[in-house]
Amino acid sequence: MSTNRSGGDRFIWGLIIVVVGVIFLLGNLGKVSTHNVFRTFWPVILIIIGLWQLISSGYRDVFPGFLLIALGLIFLLRNLGHLPRNVWVYVWPTVIIIVGLWLIFGPLFRRRSLSGPAVTADDLKASVVLGGINRVVTSQSFRGGRASAVLGGLDIDLRDAALDKGQATIDVNVFMGGIDIKVPRNWKVVVDISPVLGGVENKTASLPDAEARATLFVRGSVVMGGLDVKS
Repeated sequence: MSTNRSGGDRFIWGLIIVVVGVIFLLGNLGKVSTHNVFRTFWPVILIIIGLWQLISSGYRDVFPGFLLIALGLIFLLRNLGHLPRNVWVYVWPTVIIIVGLWLIFGPLFRRRSLSGPAVTADDLKASVVLGGINRVVTSQSFRGGRASAVLGGLDIDLRDAALDKGQATIDVNVFMGGIDIKVPRNWKVVVDISPVLGGVENKTASLPDAEARATLFVRGSVVMGGLDVKS
């Protein structure tokens, strides 16, 4: 994760914490009802995080940000009495449909990353829903592909593989699941992910370009899940 992104994450979470502290302070001073404020306006946190995700990712992958903003607006309008209290009955099936459409069409609409080659071949097609899959790739001319995990875990082992022309890209989509990618120690891995309420870790060694035998680009989005890359 880039330094700019990490600094921005600290700013947004710091701002949220400051606002929460101010609300408690005003509550203790008898100026506002802390319980009523949090009960009514907690969805604003989802909206703020969604907006920050859109801006910090350069609008390359708009789905996670728009999803959080939409959910925040729906719950806020419900709390303010502009929507029925049972609106969640209709929202959660709609969210499931949207997630499915995202997995199908998301890569077509995702703006191209500033780094890494395009995914021109599908040497890797791995998808898991409500389960777990281990995928071992031994191709000596691996050209990249796509991987998705929804409410499940996906383990991709590339330690015995070699990249075609020294570069390849994997597009990943994670929703309430996890993807683990294992690579050889002499690969350089560039991670370009837009996490929302999730975690992304690149545990590979930071190799200079002159020492790296190949470069793997991992890009996409992680929503309420995790991505772990290690050698």
